[in-house]
Amino acid sequence: MTIDIALREIRNRSARFPELASSHHFTFDRHLPDNTTIPELAVVGINPGLSTAEINTRREDRPLVCHEESSQHDFRRGSIPHNTKQWFRNIRDFCGTQSVTTTEFFFWSSRNAGNDFTHRFGSKLGKSKHLPFCRDMNQVLIKHYPIKLIVSPGLGSIKFARRLYGMEPVDCIRCPETNHRLVERFRCDGRTWLFTKHWTGARGFSNAQRNIVREQIQQALRDSS
Repeated sequence: MTIDIALREIRNRSARFPELASSHHFTFDRHLPDNTTIPELAVVGINPGLSTAEINTRREDRPLVCHEESSQHDFRRGSIPHNTKQWFRNIRDFCGTQSVTTTEFFFWSSRNAGNDFTHRFGSKLGKSKHLPFCRDMNQVLIKHYPIKLIVSPGLGSIKFARRLYGMEPVDCIRCPETNHRLVERFRCDGRTWLFTKHWTGARGFSNAQRNIVREQIQQALRDSS
């Protein structure tokens, strides 16, 4: 399956399920702005968030068709909200490369991955009936490009992601001062996955911890070359 076919499958599924159709947008294979290289690293989020403006707006002409954020079409057309710009800055800073594609464990947007997600989609994220579909499309993406490393900010998604993708644990990197987990490394289909402490909104994320996470990501990318 190609990226073209995967995106067609996502669009079709978005239209087929009302809870997905009424979502504001989906995200799959969204490259960094101004990137002209073939992605060698994939960043996998939990599911797309919403800016303050997007929370209260819907397309009046097509209210049951969600927007698309992908390598083929970006509904924002260059008008990127502050939180998304910050997300891209974090990707560049932590990964040390522009050669990145972004996707999500769950493609469709909600205000958060907790109560609003459950209200919108009818279950907790880790038990969603749509996760296996998203996994299959993400595997298409990972195999389509010469992806050397997959990075997922947020340690809380390890439990369902490990089960869903069949990952095998490798090691865990902890903060020398606090012994808190910073990075967990897994292997899946010959590729390294790194789950890290989340880059935004993480209380007590010191500069020293950020440097450890940054070096672990960039070293893993070098080791995979």
